[in-house]
Amino acid sequence: MTQAAVGRPRGAGYDRRILEAAVRVFACRGWERFTFDAVASEAGVGKPALYRRWDSRIELLRAATTQLVDQTAVDHGSLRADIEDYIRRFFDFMMTDSGRAWLRLQVELPFQEELQVISRADLLHPAQVEFEGITSRAIERGEITDAPPVKFLLETIGGPIVMRAIHTPPSKRARLTSQEETYVGELTDWVLRALSENGSS
Repeated sequence: MTQAAVGRPRGAGYDRRILEAAVRVFACRGWERFTFDAVASEAGVGKPALYRRWDSRIELLRAATTQLVDQTAVDHGSLRADIEDYIRRFFDFMMTDSGRAWLRLQVELPFQEELQVISRADLLHPAQVEFEGITSRAIERGEITDAPPVKFLLETIGGPIVMRAIHTPPSKRARLTSQEETYVGELTDWVLRALSENGSS
């Protein structure tokens, strides 16, 4: 990322406004129509403001799809509470423009050569680290004896939520959000049963 021009101090709120515009543009239009012109217009700023901060649209997209993601992990004292918190945060994330942009990036990566400088492993790394912490704490508390594969947890939890996000049209997202707590509880129960049947608890 380039340094802001002398005499033009950067503001976190101003940067966030640009990044939020970037995720909206990418989520709705995809990589081919993700341009500095489009993002500047969506953010209501001049295009030079983007060039002072990011050297390329790849850098802007990378920043937009990582810096707006809540990666705050907290020890909630039990395996159930930790998993339930992760499910709730991921569900909430997938209902946002950032979540839809992240999902679109996953889909477009194999087909857009320019995007392949972004590693799918890097996109999943924060979740992998978080699950390693969740399972290690559960072992220390005696809730499970062996750590299930992180990939298993990612697919078990992420898959249903991603599918819901894909198949829920915008007109029904408010209804889906109103059912969040019930859904989070049901998915948590299902994940814990899967872990138990897998011989981990």
